[in-house]
Amino acid sequence: MPKRVLIVMSDTGGGHRAVAEAIAAALPASVEYRLLDAFRASPLPLFRQVPVLYPHASAFWQLPWAAVWHVSDRMEGLSAFLQPFIRPLIEQAIADFQPDGLVCVHPLLLSGVLAAAADRLPVLTVVSDLVTPHRTWFDRRSTLTMLPGVAVYERALRLGLAANRLQVSGLPVHPNFRGGLRARAEARALLGWPARGRTVLLMAGGDRLAIARALNQLPTAFHLALLTGHDQQLRQRLRALDWQHPVHIYPFVEDIPLLMSAADVLVSKAGPSTLSEAFMVGLPIVLSGYLRGQEWGNLALLVDAGAGEHAPRPAQVATVLSRWLQADGAALAVFSRNAALLARPDATRQTVVALLEMLA
Repeated sequence: MPKRVLIVMSDTGGGHRAVAEAIAAALPASVEYRLLDAFRASPLPLFRQVPVLYPHASAFWQLPWAAVWHVSDRMEGLSAFLQPFIRPLIEQAIADFQPDGLVCVHPLLLSGVLAAAADRLPVLTVVSDLVTPHRTWFDRRSTLTMLPGVAVYERALRLGLAANRLQVSGLPVHPNFRGGLRARAEARALLGWPARGRTVLLMAGGDRLAIARALNQLPTAFHLALLTGHDQQLRQRLRALDWQHPVHIYPFVEDIPLLMSAADVLVSKAGPSTLSEAFMVGLPIVLSGYLRGQEWGNLALLVDAGAGEHAPRPAQVATVLSRWLQADGAALAVFSRNAALLARPDATRQTVVALLEMLA
């Protein structure tokens, strides 16, 4: 009988879906898996709205969000409060799918997952906050907790987790970031991008419309690629601009390795999966924003390593890019090398190996 794995996540930022899909893509064919977005699958209307409300709450209510994050990070009751709402859903999923083990990649779901597993099934926790994780990630009941770095390992120890139940592996990214990257010229040809000149890839973070307008005023020649995700209104407003530079505007895109391979610079917020993917490509990064709380450490990690710069306002993004684009190639190469040094290319394989050993 093939082994079965239930991967529990929710599409609420923090790269939870990206990490879950990276693990799923790296599993051998002999392992069956099911992805469960526990909030979307909840019978409770409020819980089903969490993936919809999260991006708005974290983007537009940043100070209240930061206050809630920091206060709850000092309390032990949040997981216990959520557990009765999450546990029945996971128990039903276990009954339906009959997994041999579970993977949890979301801190607010972890307590419910562990309660549903009830020592009958092993649980692998994969922490997706790079440097400053919330305390809800850490639970002594986890069979093994995979950690993205040493700083997170040290916090896990301070919160009472046993060292023999911790493993530092890095943050899993899609296997295509290791085995499917293309040369820049080939990637640009496949995408139909200009073969010469510099390309800026603008992803999530900050006011993308305002950033695009600021970049459009730069006199330096470059090509701009923008990702709008599921935001149709943003896509329409971007297409209505009087563009002074070659531009490609994309909706939701799955082949991020191809886009990053073709770009020279990334503009994004400090999301852990986006940063980890950019590190794999050695892509210099202009950080246009971060979430106070779980992403503060990501900002410090990037800037301290010399892999990018922080530009919290659209005009500052334009200023940094103007300087970078006008500099010789050696200046960008330094940022690129420093970004590549932060990569953890073996993270996904280590996570899958740990999971398979747990299931054996």
